[in-house]
Amino acid sequence: MDRPVSITERDYELLAAVVQRWSPELDSLLPLLGRQRLSVTQREQLRGVLAKELIREGLDQDDEPTAYGLELDDLIGRLMFF
Repeated sequence: MDRPVSITERDYELLAAVVQRWSPELDSLLPLLGRQRLSVTQREQLRGVLAKELIREGLDQDDEPTAYGLELDDLIGRLMFF
């Protein structure tokens, strides 16, 4: 069985803030990160919340990712392994 991928403190803080802003009902998934493998559905729910944040807060006026947007994009990509 695959072991869960570790999560940094920054990853956790970022994800917790975004979940709280857009989908607080997903808050119960946060303690599972790094402790057990999330289901495909759970990962997609979290990735969707991050994508919403990226679109709303992580792009500049030319729709290019800001530093914050790049951080969100990186976490979206890595979440597929959690």
